[in-house]
Amino acid sequence: MTLINKNIWMAFYLVSILWGLSLSISSYSTYQRVYDEFVTQQISLTNISKNSLNATFDQYEVLLSIVASQVLKNDKMIEEESIISIMQTATNLHSSVRAFGLFNLDGSTRSTYPVNPETDGRPLLTVSESKASFEKTITANKMVIGRTYFSESLNDIIIPFRLAVRDSMGDTKMILSIAVSVDKGFSFFVNNVIESGFNNTYLYREMDRYFQLAPIDRIHDANVYQQKIPKSKVKITIEELSKTVKTPLAELKESEITFTNETFRGSNTYINASVYIKEYSMWLITEIKLTEIMQAFLYKVKLLVLVHLLSIVLIFFLFRNIASSEKKKVKELKFQANHDYLTQLFNRYYFDQYCEKVNSSSPFTLIYLDIDHFNTINDSYGHAVGDQLLKAIALRVKGIAHPQDLVIRSSSDEFILVCFHKTELQTNEFCKQLLASVNTTYLINDAEILLTASIGVSVYPKDSSNPEDIKRNADLAMNSAKTIRNTTAFFNKTLLNDYLYKCSVERELKNAVKHNELYMLYQPQQLSDGTVVGVEALIRWENKTLGFMSPDQFIPIAESIGAMDTVGEFVIEQTLSDMVSLQQRIGTAFSVSINVSVKQFKKPDFYDILMVLVERYQFPTNLLILEITESVLIDDIDAMQRLMVKIKKQGIRISLDDFGTGYSSLSILHNLSIDELKIDKSFVDHVVDDAETRSMISTMISIAQCKKMKTVVEGVETKEALLTLTELGCDIYQGYYFSKPIDKHQLEFFITNPEGHQVVDQES
Repeated sequence: MTLINKNIWMAFYLVSILWGLSLSISSYSTYQRVYDEFVTQQISLTNISKNSLNATFDQYEVLLSIVASQVLKNDKMIEEESIISIMQTATNLHSSVRAFGLFNLDGSTRSTYPVNPETDGRPLLTVSESKASFEKTITANKMVIGRTYFSESLNDIIIPFRLAVRDSMGDTKMILSIAVSVDKGFSFFVNNVIESGFNNTYLYREMDRYFQLAPIDRIHDANVYQQKIPKSKVKITIEELSKTVKTPLAELKESEITFTNETFRGSNTYINASVYIKEYSMWLITEIKLTEIMQAFLYKVKLLVLVHLLSIVLIFFLFRNIASSEKKKVKELKFQANHDYLTQLFNRYYFDQYCEKVNSSSPFTLIYLDIDHFNTINDSYGHAVGDQLLKAIALRVKGIAHPQDLVIRSSSDEFILVCFHKTELQTNEFCKQLLASVNTTYLINDAEILLTASIGVSVYPKDSSNPEDIKRNADLAMNSAKTIRNTTAFFNKTLLNDYLYKCSVERELKNAVKHNELYMLYQPQQLSDGTVVGVEALIRWENKTLGFMSPDQFIPIAESIGAMDTVGEFVIEQTLSDMVSLQQRIGTAFSVSINVSVKQFKKPDFYDILMVLVERYQFPTNLLILEITESVLIDDIDAMQRLMVKIKKQGIRISLDDFGTGYSSLSILHNLSIDELKIDKSFVDHVVDDAETRSMISTMISIAQCKKMKTVVEGVETKEALLTLTELGCDIYQGYYFSKPIDKHQLEFFITNPEGHQVVDQES
C-alpha cells in the first residue's frame, strides 16, 4: 500500500496489468479452444479425404481387374474387337475414365479406346512420365498409379492407373491402363476444401516427389505436375513434422497417423494436417492459414475485449482524480533530482544529462570555478559556516551569470557555468568579474572570510566536439590555474598533450615490471683517490612506445597511481640480487645505496618487505644504505623516527638525500639518527667559482662532522670541483668525473680495473 500511495499511477498500472493478464488468460483459452476446433476439423477433413481417395483408388482397381479378367480367357488374349468393346463399355460406365489402353510388356501399344492418351506412338518405356510406373506395374501384384500429366490427345489432366494382366501361372502378359480425368474423377477433392473453408489440399508422391493432385489453387495447372518438389524441402518438412509429433517417421508412415504442425511460407503461417497413404506411398496434406483461425478467434474475443476496455476506462477516471495530487509531488521530486539541496543551483546530474543532449549547432563556453583551500574553512569554522559560505558564493555566481546561462554546483567547492554567445574576450572579462565577486569579503556569523578561486575554461565545439572531452578540458585548465591560484586558465593543446602523455605513461607503467622494461644502473661512490666504497642504485625505464624515461619523469606518476609499491620492491630486490652476485664474484664488499620514495617509505608494510628481501638474498645489512628525501620527514616525524630506529637496529644506514634543497632543519638532524648527508648537485655546479656556495657546502660538512655523519657529494664532473670539495673536507664523491651510471657488468669491470679510474692527479 505504501508504494501505491507514493505513486498512484503505479497502482493503476498494476490493476491494468492484472486485468490485462486476466484478459490474456481468457483470450488465450478462447484462442486455444478455437485453434483446437479448427485442428480437429482439419484432421477430420484430412481423414475423410484420405478415405475418399482410397475408395476411389479401389474403385479404379476393381474396374481394371474386371477388364483384365475379360481380356485374357484361358490364358489367351481375346480378339481385338472384343477388347475394344470391353474398353468402350467400361468407359461408358465411368464418366471420369477418359481412355483405356492395353500395352505390350515392351511398352508398345496393343489396343486403345477411344485414343491413346499416354504416348504419341512411342513405347511407354521410353516416355519419362510413364517409364517408372510402367516398369513397376510389370512386377506389382496390385494396381500402380502413374504420374499425373496433361494429355494433349484428351485435352485434359489425367492420372494413369495400371494393372498387370496375368495368366493362370501368374505371368504378366500385358499391361492394362486407364486414364482418369482429375477434374471429373477427383471433384470431391476440390469440393471438400471449398465447402470446409480450408485453404488447400494436395497429394504428392513420395517416390519421385511429383504432385499426384496439386494444391487446389493450381490443381488445373498442367505445369505444376512437371515440377518436382525439391528434395531438401521435403526432407526439412518431414523432419519438422516428425519433431512436432515426437514420433519417428517410419512409425508415422506405418500407422498412417494424421498429425498437425505449423509451417511458414512467404509471409503466411499455415496449419497443416498430414497423413501418409501407405498402400500408394503418397502424402496427403491439408492446410489452412493461421489468419483464418485468428479471424474466428477475434470474432469470439470481441466481447471480452469490450468489457476489458470499459473497465479500464472507469478505473482510469478513478485513478486520475487521485493522480492530480501526485503530480505536484512528482514535480517537487524532479526539482530535487536536478538541483543541489544546499544552493538550489542545478546539480551534476542535471549537467551530465544536459551534456548528453548537446550538439555542435549549440556552442557554449564551459567554466569550472573551484574555491582555493575551501577545506580549511570547514576545518577552521565548522561545516555550518562552510554551508552558509557556499550559499553566499552561489548567490554571487548566480548574480554575475546571464539569465540564460546554466549555473551548477558540481561538488563541495566546485561550480560550473555553461555560458552562451560569449567571445574569448568576453569570457575572459566575465571570469575576471567572477573572481572579483568571489574574492570580496564574506561576513558569516560575525566571521570575516576572504577567499580566492581558480577558473578553467573550455569552449564547445571549438576545443572538442565531444562534451565529455570539454568537461575534461575545462578540468585540465582549472588544475593549471590552481598551480598559480586566483587566476583563469583557458584550455590549450599543450594541457591536453601533457595530460594524454601522463595517461600513456600511467598505462605503460602499470605493465613495466611484468614486461621486464625496468632495469637498474649503478653509479660508483669513491674516495678522492678513486677507491670505490659504494654504489648508488638508480632505476631506469625503457619502453617500446615512450622510449627512455628518466626517474624524474615516471616516479611521481608511479606514486600518483599507486604503482610505487611494485616499482620500489623491484628496485630493492633487483639491486640486492645484482650486488650479492657481483660482490661474491669479485670478492670485494662495498655499500649499496637504494633510493626510497616518500610514499614507499610511509607504507605500513615497508619494513617487513625490506627485511624479507634482505633475508632472501642474505645481503649484509651493514652494507645497505637507504636514501630518503627531506619531504619524508615533514608530515609525521615521530612515526618516521620510530621506523628509522627499527631499520638502524638491523644495521642498515640512513642517508638524507638532496640535503639543503628542501625542508631540513638542525632540529630534524638532531632528533633523527642520520648516517649520511648527500649534498645536492645544484651546489656542486658552482663550488669552484662561487665563494658563497663553498661556504654553504663547508657549513653542511661541518654539521655532518659534528653529528658524526659521512658526506657524499653528487654531481662531481670536473677535476677542479673534486679538488675544491676535497679541500672542504668532503668524504665520498659521486659523479660523471668518475663514472656515469653503469650496468652491473660494466660495474664489475670498473671495480676490477682500478687503473681505468679517474683520480685527483689525472688531467680532467
